[in-house]
Amino acid sequence: MSLWSDIMNTGIVIDANTIFGSMWPLERRDISIEKLKRDMGRFEVNKAITLSARGIFYDHVLGNDETSKVCSEDPRFIPALTIDPRVFTDDDKEIEKRALEGFRILRLFPEFQGFTIQSGHVRRMMAKAMERSLLLMMPAQVGIKNVLELLKELKELRIILGGIGYSEVAEIMVAMGESDNLFIETRLIDSVDGVGMLVEKFGADRLIFGSGAPLGYVGSSLNLIRYARISEAEKRIIFSGNIERLIGGA
Repeated sequence: MSLWSDIMNTGIVIDANTIFGSMWPLERRDISIEKLKRDMGRFEVNKAITLSARGIFYDHVLGNDETSKVCSEDPRFIPALTIDPRVFTDDDKEIEKRALEGFRILRLFPEFQGFTIQSGHVRRMMAKAMERSLLLMMPAQVGIKNVLELLKELKELRIILGGIGYSEVAEIMVAMGESDNLFIETRLIDSVDGVGMLVEKFGADRLIFGSGAPLGYVGSSLNLIRYARISEAEKRIIFSGNIERLIGGA
């Protein structure tokens, strides 16, 4: 029996935040698909939503192609697409194409690409994603106020916000109270108390497990939920139930 086998008592584990690629351009890190698979095996993660880093830093069409290939070859992977709004291409067609291919989430990376979600082009792109029932995932650094404005404008859009630290839990709780379509990826909450506070206030239905693997450490992300003072049923919801519901099965 492995160190992590008791986690499986909470059901399957789906990691909603992973990437892969030939290199991570910001520092020397192994982000290969092989490393991601090893991390998943070591910590008994059953499935992962993933995308190619090529789509973040080089060419989003080629990156989405690579994501499609990897996910088609291994049923443990669920494809996420990305768009670089700085590149003037027909984003509508790319979103339409990938949605038909079975991509479930649109992930945006303004922290690396330097755009804002207030721009008209980005909002039009998000509206297209909403029309195709795609989830939207992006970092909290875009501004929680900006996210709330977006959710009020695009009322059927569903957003997973990452990068929420424990010090920001109070602010995010206010935002979650204003929109039922705002969900939180758990990786940077940093404290089991933060998880417990959010579950006590909103139930477990608004938290999504993610690790940032292979850049992030899967074990610490798992332990954040594993040792939170919440029920086993609530842990199952966070580890897989919420993301399965939001993407229509996994």
